[in-house]
Amino acid sequence: MDCQRSSCTPSFNGFHGQFFVPTVSATSASSQESRKSSKTARLLDLFEVSTTQELQTKKKHRPIGLTEKRLRLILSEAKRIRTQSKNPANLLDICGESFLTVSSQAEPLQIFHLLPMPPKAMGETATIHDAFHVNKGKNITLKIARNEKYPSSRDTLKHEIQGLIHIHSKLNTKKIQAKPYVSFEIENVYCGFAGKTYALDLYNLLFEQGKIPPLQIRLLWCYDLAVALAELMTINVVHGDPKLENVFCREHEGRIKVCLGDFGAHFDLAKIDQIPLTFHSFSYGSCPFADFALIKQAVKENNGELFAAVRKAHDVYALGCLFHEILTGGPSPYPLGEGSFPDHSAPFDSAILNQHTQDENLCLLLEEMLHRDYLFRPNIFTIVQSMQPILKEFKCDFEESPLLKRETGDSYLKNLEED
Repeated sequence: MDCQRSSCTPSFNGFHGQFFVPTVSATSASSQESRKSSKTARLLDLFEVSTTQELQTKKKHRPIGLTEKRLRLILSEAKRIRTQSKNPANLLDICGESFLTVSSQAEPLQIFHLLPMPPKAMGETATIHDAFHVNKGKNITLKIARNEKYPSSRDTLKHEIQGLIHIHSKLNTKKIQAKPYVSFEIENVYCGFAGKTYALDLYNLLFEQGKIPPLQIRLLWCYDLAVALAELMTINVVHGDPKLENVFCREHEGRIKVCLGDFGAHFDLAKIDQIPLTFHSFSYGSCPFADFALIKQAVKENNGELFAAVRKAHDVYALGCLFHEILTGGPSPYPLGEGSFPDHSAPFDSAILNQHTQDENLCLLLEEMLHRDYLFRPNIFTIVQSMQPILKEFKCDFEESPLLKRETGDSYLKNLEED
């Protein structure tokens, strides 16, 4: 969906709050060991890392912390709402206005939106959620409510749905099973639970609550996102907008995974090699994730329309920003200058990342992904391969991606290596 963090605000700092490493006493450590023997052990501590600030303000009004149990209940409630939202007549009174229909003959694919939006939703994103779905066999019809305040938001959502259907169809044609790494639901939506309203994307649902998951969990999330982009690139598609607001939580085989969604900014490299860019739309969702080459062109044109080559390396750079944000707790990999654009005048400094991970191989991988020159960045297949020994080093429980089990001569892998 549209960026929920302003792409023009100089004060962008990633996560709200600081990253803290909790001090664990001997008694607490023993207690944790006993909990790890239970069936859901590796998830119990996922959202229970309290910050120093929270402990100091315990007696004041503060957000309810997201425990693993609460997150599961929220996801369960979201599923219930999806199940009960199959009859559009139930939602007509909420949507109202005029409608736009998008249809496809792709394989069965469900498109959901939970309603309504909270009253204080930010900016144009409020209207994007005013939608519901009709799913009958292979014909998908999405009816989008018009909002008079932001009439252009219908087109925004239409592009996202078209992108979702297009990518789903291509993956299905190639018989690539991208789930659970790619989200085929529009699910960065708001769900009311226990008197609070939660957004189901990673930025709002997890990190806004001040609960930073353990490093092993965050490393697995980085791996999930790398595989998601790799699966898209096997069909020659560039996502165009990797950021936390487009990363979603879901339960899969006993652990809470993340998957990549929102294909409204995707590019099919088989159809087009250049895109028209404007100052607002070039920035991969938020200016801090913008590739240096794109910034250079946009600033030179001073808000005028220009054209730039679409490269997989742009997604790799944005993925590197995602890695850095998830692993460090928020600071941009490059200092932000005028207009919230990253200042690439100096090389990437891995000191902050090393402080949190203390892993040389991971720091070197990020340095390559965030290189100012796209020619020096690794392709996505190399990134997925490089992550596996790092996960093993940190004793992360993960399953090798089916992507790596394919033949090396496979045409899909050829797509990954080409830019």
